[in-house]
Amino acid sequence: MAGDDREPREFLLVSWDGGGNVPPMLALAKRLCARGHRVRLLDTETLRTRARRAGLTFEPFREASWTPAPERAIEDDVVGFAVHLAGPELATELGAAVGRQRPDVLVVDAMAAGALSAAEHLGIPTGVLVHLRYRYFAEENGALAWAPALDLLNGARREIGLGPIEAETGFWTELWRRSGAVFVAGLPVLEGPGPDLPRHVRHIGPVFDPEPRPLPEEVATLVRRGGSPLVVVSLSTTYMHQERLLGAVLDALDKLAVRAAVTLGGVPAPGAAGRDPRVVLVPWAPHERLLADADCVVTHAGYGTTLASLAAGVSFGLPADRTRSTDERRPGGGPGSRPVARGRLGARRDRPGDRVGPRGPGVPHQRPFARRPDRCARQRGGARGRARGPRLTGPSAPSPTRRTRDNRTQVSRRHRTKRPERQTENPNREEGTMSAPALPVFPPSPENEVLFAQIPGFRQTPIPVVAFDGPEGDRGPEAAGAILVLHMTMVDDNERTQRFWRQVALTSRAASETPGFMRMIAFFDGAANWALGFWRRVEDAQQFARSRSHLEAVKEMHEANFEYMHYAGIWQPVETRARHAYCDGCGAEVVMPAATCPSCGRPLVDVFILQGARQ
Repeated sequence: MAGDDREPREFLLVSWDGGGNVPPMLALAKRLCARGHRVRLLDTETLRTRARRAGLTFEPFREASWTPAPERAIEDDVVGFAVHLAGPELATELGAAVGRQRPDVLVVDAMAAGALSAAEHLGIPTGVLVHLRYRYFAEENGALAWAPALDLLNGARREIGLGPIEAETGFWTELWRRSGAVFVAGLPVLEGPGPDLPRHVRHIGPVFDPEPRPLPEEVATLVRRGGSPLVVVSLSTTYMHQERLLGAVLDALDKLAVRAAVTLGGVPAPGAAGRDPRVVLVPWAPHERLLADADCVVTHAGYGTTLASLAAGVSFGLPADRTRSTDERRPGGGPGSRPVARGRLGARRDRPGDRVGPRGPGVPHQRPFARRPDRCARQRGGARGRARGPRLTGPSAPSPTRRTRDNRTQVSRRHRTKRPERQTENPNREEGTMSAPALPVFPPSPENEVLFAQIPGFRQTPIPVVAFDGPEGDRGPEAAGAILVLHMTMVDDNERTQRFWRQVALTSRAASETPGFMRMIAFFDGAANWALGFWRRVEDAQQFARSRSHLEAVKEMHEANFEYMHYAGIWQPVETRARHAYCDGCGAEVVMPAATCPSCGRPLVDVFILQGARQ
């Protein structure tokens, strides 16, 4: 990246249409163009208009497996999303673009993992543009959330002759280090506590649009009207199923004597009937212009909106969204919606009468999942440090289920999975639990819920299902030669119960490192806790049963009587059948495991490989 910046160069920028990552990339491109450089953007077809409006030469991905769509959140197609970013296609797209015209410099979005590997292979000077906090990927839940995609990435790297990246190193930050210079479009103060960042990481500050578009006319009129305080509601630039949150915000605004500009973030606009004229709803508005006149921002806490609010010196509140688990770790983040921070980056001066929160990003952060800290401690069995055991239950008493008028349990519409958090090298890190990568869940329709409710004795306990994997966690159930069935019931939460959870954690960790162990899945059925363990062979399960860690756990169980009821048994499958996948390209039925469809060659994603733990 060294050289005379005054000499015009050929830049190739590589990104993807993910919402918050787009504005800093486009803003950077416009600044490069203003300095006389020639800039091409290789990106999703959906960004063609925005790229040309910014004065860029646009080259679309030729065959993108994932693109954003109205009323579809990233979480609705997380597997396709992971394949797009971490699989081989972005490496192929970048290689083809460089073949057409070789640039002097590459700038690649930090999450375009396939393109970053291609940049490493091509040897062109590369800048990695990080649009979130560096430490999110380096030390916190970000690295763990993406760990299952490492197999996809390493497969893409093998195709272009690169060596694999090991999960233990924190593969995102290692990938960036190998790819080029790392530029974080943010502020060091927002990184939070932790070890010093590597020397090759440079914070360049927020990258805002130097020539933002004018405000939508209805918003400009609202701003000019003046009088009451102006509230800006920014609920992301992408759809995240915000309908319920948007409704709650609009209801609250109806009760306040304020003007409000609401950006919808992909949510369909509510009907205009009865709408308060003081509240204007628009799909999008440029923060660089709008926040300069705002008195308060209600935001989903996306990094771009957070930086823009601090730059404008505006206090802001944080409702929940997909980034909640990470944003709560930011200075000022925490459960609930409240003013948390005010910053001054020189964007505007304070106005008389401003009502603001604490100055600067210095409010102590809240611990994630801490609405019930007493229960969080119980769910972890009181263990801190390096314990890796899963939380097999929630609170000791089952939560009440949602019931119909005839007192039958309905199917809950909220399905979540949890996985244990791994220990990192940072001893000061707060513990927490995060959602495991999963395929979208499609709950029954109301009509089918009625059918379920008619089944005598039907029940559903609203508690997370948890799982952990072993050395052979990348194998499907067809490979299991033995099933361990566990049952236990607890009746009280006391010291003996916590001794039980300690043994669960220790024994689970020992199992997760034992040859032949595949995975454990645990769940609630009313007052009964169940766990199913999958082993390759009966001999593997029996060998673990004779191990010192398991024998010590059994001994303490009999001595302490910390369970009310207990059962354990090893089962063998009577009839094991093949596992099939159905290609979403040609519809062919494929016996798994398989990397590609034998009929059309389309890559296949094996969910067990995707979510299997890295040992």
